[in-house]
Amino acid sequence: MAAMSAVVPLTQDVAGPLAVLAVGSFAVVLVADYVAAVLVVAFVGSVLAAASVASVLAMASVAAVLVAASVAAVLAVASVAAVLVAGSLTAVLVADSVTAVLVAGSVTTVLVAASMTAVLVAVQVAVQVAVQVAVLSTIQVGVGVD
Repeated sequence: MAAMSAVVPLTQDVAGPLAVLAVGSFAVVLVADYVAAVLVVAFVGSVLAAASVASVLAMASVAAVLVAASVAAVLAVASVAAVLVAGSLTAVLVADSVTAVLVAGSVTTVLVAASMTAVLVAVQVAVQVAVQVAVLSTIQVGVGVD
């Protein structure tokens, strides 16, 4: 029992400092946990910030692609419009050329008709003169003009 009685006071002497060490160790663990939690939150925050930056950059890239596509579409429409305008101008020029040919053909037809009319008039005049000469010759012969 003597040994037991010697152990008990030793235990009581050691129990106080051990309790202090235990509380101190618990406090160190709590501080370490707090620091770890802060570091985890900071890490998560930096990952989220990086993800946000990446998201913004991705959206900016998509926007740039969409703008480039829009510009390309506008240029394509402008090119088609230019081709259509050029085609319309060509059609107008062809129509003008056809009209000029038709007008020239009409003028030629009028000139040919006028020439034919002139020939017919000349033939008619020649025939009338010949008839009149023949009639006058016959009258002079019948009257006996020597």
